[in-house]
Amino acid sequence: MQVKKDRLSLVQKTIDESTEVISKAMIGSIQKVLVENKARKDDNMFGKTENMRNTHFKGDETLIGQIVNVKITGARGNSLMGELT
Repeated sequence: MQVKKDRLSLVQKTIDESTEVISKAMIGSIQKVLVENKARKDDNMFGKTENMRNTHFKGDETLIGQIVNVKITGARGNSLMGELT
């Protein structure tokens, strides 16, 4: 059972590292984002890019359901931060 846990841990670490590299490479790019809802933790809006990256940016609830252009300004964990263009 320990071997299984160790292998899973290694796979998860590799995925996390790959996610970080890809997310950081997206900084500075403009992405199309489908606005899904208001973010849970702050007043930002939340949506997903075409490659399914979670993205947070300032906006209002009238954007829900729309596809907007967002300039990616940062990456944190599994999420991107950006601003409307």
